[in-house]
Amino acid sequence: MMTTTARVEPKHGRHFLISLPLAGGAVAHAYLMDDRQRVDVAVDKLMHEVEAKLGPVITIPLALATPLTPAGVKLVRRQVRTMPSPAASLRRATKFHLTIWVMSSTDPVCEELMELH
Repeated sequence: MMTTTARVEPKHGRHFLISLPLAGGAVAHAYLMDDRQRVDVAVDKLMHEVEAKLGPVITIPLALATPLTPAGVKLVRRQVRTMPSPAASLRRATKFHLTIWVMSSTDPVCEELMELH
């Protein structure tokens, strides 16, 4: 697991972007807001969900996990808010939130997200 050294303590715990490149030009992302910093649990959940829903698409089991700056939190939350169910959950979250989604690696938003690592 690769982690940056940014140390930011936002209002509701730490915020992380976790990204996992997949076969076929896709990337699985997870947004984690967690006051207990369970990044390893979130990475395991991301890999499990991807394999359960998409099959064997993880070519290299290497996830990037990066603590987010306030600007990074804003960018990731903007993407999460485009998904109705996670957006509603995010509005209610105070100590924990985890959203997992998959998108094309050529999507401009995906490229922006990958730049956060």
